[in-house]
Amino acid sequence: MNNKEKREIYPVKIIFKGCARGDALVTKDSLSFWGGIDPSSGIIKDVHHELYGQSIKNRIFFFPRGAGSSSGCGVIMEMVRCNTNPAAIINIETESILALGPIIAEELYHRSFPMVNIEESVFNLIQTGDYIEIDADKGYLMRTKK
Repeated sequence: MNNKEKREIYPVKIIFKGCARGDALVTKDSLSFWGGIDPSSGIIKDVHHELYGQSIKNRIFFFPRGAGSSSGCGVIMEMVRCNTNPAAIINIETESILALGPIIAEELYHRSFPMVNIEESVFNLIQTGDYIEIDADKGYLMRTKK
């Protein structure tokens, strides 16, 4: 970290445990995993989404909330199986069906990723490219501005 970089720490609400770090990918748009993401590649395939064509694989993926589908958890589990999942998911409000994805993936594949909620005011500070560290075991997110 150089003198111009500043780390900020924020509390999170833990949805699923784990730690992750990496670059943020942020959207203000909701997203349906069913039909919105290709689980074999991790690429957003919803042509109406602002992140169309971008990969969430190994990224700290910020989106406000899901766009509803009872199959979203299955897509997340398939992404974990294919190693195309995000490093972490951060929402303002996580749908229950999405929360099941990393939980069941941990049981089936013995690997998963953290999922947390943050306050909307914090969500609005994060920008694509910021370096994020999540500790969902201890309940915090650390941001280093891009």
